[in-house]
Amino acid sequence: MFNLLHYDTDRLIFIHENFFKGKCGSIDGLECHEVTLYFLMKPRGTQQLDCHGLTSEGFEEKMVWLPIDKYDTYFAYPEFFGEKLKNLPDSVEHIVTIED
Repeated sequence: MFNLLHYDTDRLIFIHENFFKGKCGSIDGLECHEVTLYFLMKPRGTQQLDCHGLTSEGFEEKMVWLPIDKYDTYFAYPEFFGEKLKNLPDSVEHIVTIED
């Protein structure tokens, strides 16, 4: 269950490529390559979140607003957001991470 939030897209801000070992069913250790696009958005109306879901592994996940200045105190992804959101780039930034 979730609330639909209405936002205007300002611009693409980050392209994030993440390389990691993953799991699919009973196969563990797969070489994975994830590409994520992050957009700078402007809210229209409410910013109330009420979203609960499960990861592919069955773990509960929730959407919540986090204060940017305290991002590093939370267990949240992507980890680079803690610093990058404090000083947004003027153009699209391409970030590559490799998880061991």
